[in-house]
Amino acid sequence: MKQRFHKRKGATLTYLLVFALGFLLASGIFIEYNLLNTNNTPTGNLIKNTPAITEPTRAEANMIAISENTKKAVMGKIIVEIVDGSSATLVDINPFVETDIQESATTAAEYAKTHSNRNLENKSIIYRFEVNRNTILVGGPSAGTAMAVATIAAIEDKQLKSDALVTGAITADGLIHPVGSIFEKVKGAGKHNISLFLIPSGQKETIIFEKKLVTDDILGFRIVRIKQIPTKIDVITYAKENYNMTIKEISAIDEAYNELIISQ
Repeated sequence: MKQRFHKRKGATLTYLLVFALGFLLASGIFIEYNLLNTNNTPTGNLIKNTPAITEPTRAEANMIAISENTKKAVMGKIIVEIVDGSSATLVDINPFVETDIQESATTAAEYAKTHSNRNLENKSIIYRFEVNRNTILVGGPSAGTAMAVATIAAIEDKQLKSDALVTGAITADGLIHPVGSIFEKVKGAGKHNISLFLIPSGQKETIIFEKKLVTDDILGFRIVRIKQIPTKIDVITYAKENYNMTIKEISAIDEAYNELIISQ
């Protein structure tokens, strides 16, 4: 009986030692995990005790779009105002705006709030658009980057360069995505004396279709046809040679902001 008792006692001690060792090991892993993740604190107004905005602020950015009627570039301005309110994001619908503009405004506002050093508690963000009076509808995701940059500038009480422009769709993680009609936008920007134009990464080369007259003689008859010839254009070279305009590719909202902000 005594021998069997000692065996059970030894087994119990072994189990306790294994359990204690496992507990200490797990605790060490948990503590190490917490230490490794202490620097992952969100930025912007998610940090407490950041300076509050006490007075209304305002910033504006150039925008460019393609007219559905003429297929040519139309210049305008995005105006962002930070005012007292209930933390709302508001879009002025005069001129009328499409749903994707409203979605871009929401994305721009949320990104700007979490990537600024000001407290937006009890503040609302208002977006207004100034475009050609013949433009009755504002739409498309390409104004997203300009909206985000202007929002950050308004929150930080900064101003953006008046001779610069950006185009690009945005996502909640702050990345800039390709948009259409880059060549048409480059020509439109050049004609409006823009000196710096930021475009999404990977879009410096684009395909345009040039009209060319093609003549064929068939059975004694001369037939003239208009043929669309695809041509690859490097818009960086084109803009510099034709408008003395600098084009840069950017991939994130923060890059665009650093390029467009007026240093003080």
